Amino acid sequence: MEEKEERSYEEEIHPERRPHPVMRWIGRILRWLGVALILFVVGLMLWRIRTMERIPKEMQTLLVNDATYAAYEENGKDLLIYTQEKLDPVTTNREAYGYFWIDQVLILPEAKQVQVLVKYNSSTLEHLAEDLELAAVPSREEDVIDLSMRIITDATPHKLEDIEDETTWLQSRLAPTGEVVRGEKDVYNFRKYIFDGVDITADTIGLKVDFYYAGSVDYESDPLGSLYVYYQLADKTPVKLSSADLEALNSYRNEGKTQEN
Repeated sequence: MEEKEERSYEEEIHPERRPHPVMRWIGRILRWLGVALILFVVGLMLWRIRTMERIPKEMQTLLVNDATYAAYEENGKDLLIYTQEKLDPVTTNREAYGYFWIDQVLILPEAKQVQVLVKYNSSTLEHLAEDLELAAVPSREEDVIDLSMRIITDATPHKLEDIEDETTWLQSRLAPTGEVVRGEKDVYNFRKYIFDGVDITADTIGLKVDFYYAGSVDYESDPLGSLYVYYQLADKTPVKLSSADLEALNSYRNEGKTQEN
């Protein structure tokens, strides 16, 4: 009680020590504006990151060729498609650290087909120009990547303990089928490939894609980077046909009938 009386006495003697009501409201408004500004900046950053990381819809849609459609015609909406989400998606070797990403892999065993979507930042073009001592930085429209697939088969399937021993691997290289599909979004460049004739059996250890610079491909030399798109011991995640996938399949069928007529 005495303390309250002393405070009132102090305020009466020194009224300047007591904030004016208007100043108190201004202080509160400034505090709330500061909090709102922080929340806005954080929200904007999260939205920007999410937007930039999102794959363009047209690049997510299933690519369709004769093998894809034949498998769909036989199996309908029950067409088996899966991916493996736990595989490393980005090159981390010294020569291509962070240069290339695998944004999507669709494995269609009934079509003996694998579809691979690659993403790389426009800064990767600058790094390649510097690393390879190119005369100029390649344009975004250029296909700077030569992407091929290695099918790795176990030569000793009865010995599971040597699955990581490369001396027991049988390897064959496969080129993509048809034309690469291109796309751009913000600073990212997308390239989507189809690999046909991929027969995954119990002896298949894995599938690896190798990144070479398209201007000087030498399969006898080490690639810029390599990434698994399938590994025998990794979990499989089923992928359902989307409405866009079904539309692409039906369009392919209609185009085929038109050509026949």
